[in-house]
Amino acid sequence: MTLFRFAACLLIPLLGAAGEVPGLRPGPYGVEANGEWTLARGDGRHNIPVAAYWPAEAGRYPVVLFSHGAGASGAMAPEMMRYWASHGYV
Repeated sequence: MTLFRFAACLLIPLLGAAGEVPGLRPGPYGVEANGEWTLARGDGRHNIPVAAYWPAEAGRYPVVLFSHGAGASGAMAPEMMRYWASHGYV
């Protein structure tokens, strides 16, 4: 992935719902998603919302773990996750 495409991929959440970046096109794979579920810690005090996106075609794919970091929201990242999944990442 070129530096431009990597940087553009990081900027997708800032562009709004359309998530369109000139020159950044979806990959060859269809994308499926699980919606969102909650990962509960044993102490019951901190629950972590988790979402997953993956290529629709069966196969072995590398995994990307993404965390939005402090002060942000996971709601900002779906278009970026769909982009990665369309290029063969889970």
